[in-house]
Amino acid sequence: MMKNIENFHVFSQRIKFIRTENKLTQREMAKKLGISVSTLSKIERGVLPPRLSCSILFQIYKQFGVHPKELFVSPTS
Repeated sequence: MMKNIENFHVFSQRIKFIRTENKLTQREMAKKLGISVSTLSKIERGVLPPRLSCSILFQIYKQFGVHPKELFVSPTS
């Protein structure tokens, strides 16, 4: 269970990094991912939304060229 929490923490950090790296607001990023600003905000704060779809992973890959596997590995690993 602890590993899952750590993985989600890395995921949330990577999502925020991708957004800021691309100079997007939460509203712009949420629109690209097809999610609400509220959901994106929760993800970035490390809160697991009740319904987190794998379509978010696909959209990150499609929009930013980041493979889903890369989202769960800390860049310093």
